[in-house]
Amino acid sequence: FENARLLREAGADVLVAGNTIFAHPDPIKAIKILKQS
Repeated sequence: FENARLLREAGADVLVAGNTIFAHPDPIKAIKILKQS
């Protein structure tokens, strides 16, 4: 999740988070965390 924040700060508009979401024990929570990044 740290990478998502750093990438957004660097100017990235689109992130691909497939494994981050599907490997997380609570995928809905993972999506919420990424949206807050």
